[in-house]
Amino acid sequence: MREVVSKAFLRLVISARLANETMGAGTFWVTPVRCARRAGGPNWRNSFDPAAVPKGYTEAWERIRPAFEARFDLSP
Repeated sequence: MREVVSKAFLRLVISARLANETMGAGTFWVTPVRCARRAGGPNWRNSFDPAAVPKGYTEAWERIRPAFEARFDLSP
C-alpha cells in the first residue's frame, strides 16, 4: 500500500533525491500533479517541460521514478 502524502511533501522528497543526481547547475523544483490512476499506478505524475529542465533531469527522473511511484500517492 502506498503512503498518502501532500503535494508539497512529495515535491520536497523528489527534489531532495534529485539534488543528489548530476544534472548540471541550478535547482529545479518538480511539480506533482494529481491524475487518474492507470493500471494500479499512483494518482499523480510530474509535470515538466523536458526542454526547460536542467541537462540530465529527464534521465535522472526516469532512473528514480519507479521508487517514488511505488511508494507514494497524493492526498485528495
